[in-house]
Amino acid sequence: MSLCLGDSYTDRFLVYIDNSIEDFELNPSNGKTNHGEINQKLEDLNALNMHQWLSNARPTDRDGDIFLNRYYVVQFESSRTDLLALVKDMAQLESIRTAEMMTINRPT
Repeated sequence: MSLCLGDSYTDRFLVYIDNSIEDFELNPSNGKTNHGEINQKLEDLNALNMHQWLSNARPTDRDGDIFLNRYYVVQFESSRTDLLALVKDMAQLESIRTAEMMTINRPT
């Protein structure tokens, strides 16, 4: 089986929490963090919640200095036509190392 990279989701995107943020925590019941800057931006963007992208990723799962447990999905209630602008806006935060569109991967 191979994977084909296709379209991007229009109701969510990925963020990577910068490695300098040592005490980052997410409350899974409400999608809020212990980081005020991120919470304010999520509210400003009218995000539904934020959740871990790979829920089973451990702090030791990494590729160089990229830790898989530091990727999170910013989720919206419905499709957004301005999602790319929201990604760019979120990427401006000091606590966010990267923000990117989330592709839909389908087996072929």
